[in-house]
Amino acid sequence: MLRSVVVLACFHVAFSNLSDLQRARTKVPRPEYRADHHYRMGKVLNGHLTRAHKNTKPCHEWATVELQSLQATLHGLKESEHNHIYAGALDSRALRFGSLHAYQQHWAEMTDLTKGKPLLIEMQRDGHCLEVVMWWVHHLTEAKRSEFQHLMLPTMPLVQWREPIEEEGVEAIQLYKAHYNPSSTCLACHGGGIPWQNPDNEPAPLPRQANGKDRQRRCDEYFTDPPCGPCDGMAGAYYGDLPDEGIYPDCEVVSEPENVPAADRAPTQWPRTFAVEMRGADRWPRASAAENATCNFTTDCSPYSKEAEGQPLPPTVPLHWYAQIHGVLYVDHNAGQFGGGRLRHETVYQFPSGREGAEMNLRFLNGHKNVHLTEMHVQTPDMAKKANPGVMLNLEHDNMTQANESGIDDSKLDWRRIPSTDGTCVCVPNPSGLPYFEGAYDNATYKGRVKFIPPWQQTGSYGPPSGKPIVADHYVKWTFHMFVDIATKKPVMFSSPYGGCATYGNWSTPQELWPEWVENPSRDRCYDVTSNSNCDPYVAPKELVV
Repeated sequence: MLRSVVVLACFHVAFSNLSDLQRARTKVPRPEYRADHHYRMGKVLNGHLTRAHKNTKPCHEWATVELQSLQATLHGLKESEHNHIYAGALDSRALRFGSLHAYQQHWAEMTDLTKGKPLLIEMQRDGHCLEVVMWWVHHLTEAKRSEFQHLMLPTMPLVQWREPIEEEGVEAIQLYKAHYNPSSTCLACHGGGIPWQNPDNEPAPLPRQANGKDRQRRCDEYFTDPPCGPCDGMAGAYYGDLPDEGIYPDCEVVSEPENVPAADRAPTQWPRTFAVEMRGADRWPRASAAENATCNFTTDCSPYSKEAEGQPLPPTVPLHWYAQIHGVLYVDHNAGQFGGGRLRHETVYQFPSGREGAEMNLRFLNGHKNVHLTEMHVQTPDMAKKANPGVMLNLEHDNMTQANESGIDDSKLDWRRIPSTDGTCVCVPNPSGLPYFEGAYDNATYKGRVKFIPPWQQTGSYGPPSGKPIVADHYVKWTFHMFVDIATKKPVMFSSPYGGCATYGNWSTPQELWPEWVENPSRDRCYDVTSNSNCDPYVAPKELVV
């Protein structure tokens, strides 16, 4: 959407040595006052604001009525000549209404739209924060700003809101168009800066949505304005990249993090060796969060392929698909983060995809078509010492899949123990290394205690969902969230926005469940598709050419 109003144009001039009127006439920011994305632009401009004015607090800590009161104060301190310059030049810094009374009438109308709607209150608040900063910078003289250094100001919010869609309500649409959008187009002037060398290390938040699904789908550890709440980031039964393409569990906050002493929290450590049955949703290939909207805010820009669903495509194939899953996770990790070890997923991808498949899996029903795949992560101690991530052996279990397609109900078969001799193997270098479950969350951020009904299964013993809520402690590390049942002291759900989401049941050890889980596929049936030397010990020997 082309936005016509620019509210924070030329922020930098407020802190230069130009005269007040020169600042009012200046329109083009210097490079150090620009950024390539709304999120980083907020960080850059907040840095300038807090260095020039010491009394600030984050936007999310303000109430709307407080911001309106502050705006009324600033309106009385404005320099009229500045507004004459802006209005004469058709500059969007010009005040939108001719009097404080007209502003107050407008604010009252917007407040009526938000009554009983917490997310709309947030959107209204963010618009006020942007407008307050613009007024302070562009409508007060330098002398007035010096005189009123004692005033507390909000910082700019680090999130932006998408334009609401019809199902989010007419109030959301009206608030966006009449209040938030005219105050939120900073990028038109302050955009275009040099991007970070790798913005995917800390990608910007998803655009906020009036239905709240953006934070349900993704809420990263480093989010600060506002920070992630105890119920954010649960992800749920997703079936596409976008926040609206998912079914999210209802969640109740039991305690905020500061109200749960560290000694009373559930442990973060996983068993070093374990087997556990999983049920959830997955993306093939998995991806991380990014900020390119044309890639659906993921690091994988490949198109969704309906035709490829269920095919174990190598990571080099530019296609992706979603499916609901059930499976088993086997792990045996050596001591320490870099000790190496072995991990095996037995995964059944269930189809149809889309919302229909998600709703079936939430009722503990398998798909009409089920594709059986195994993924083995192998990293020897020697590989680990050399920072070699090891290999990933992908097995397509044609026999089990074809048996299911012939009418056999695979839920009656022992799909948890499919021998490695069944199916075709493809070896690829491990794209991410061996996950270190045992201590991975030792330095995670604690987000609080929640109550929710685990989706997909009965998490204590596996089987159909019981419908009974559990209480869990919520930890987050980067984009990955872990929920630990305070009763069992075991992880009950794990989620990431594009890297799989699952609940866990029936904990045991791999040897109890299936001693043969450590067997590799036969080398003569395993193929190296990348010509990587890591795969040499796991595939048929290459013929020497004399």
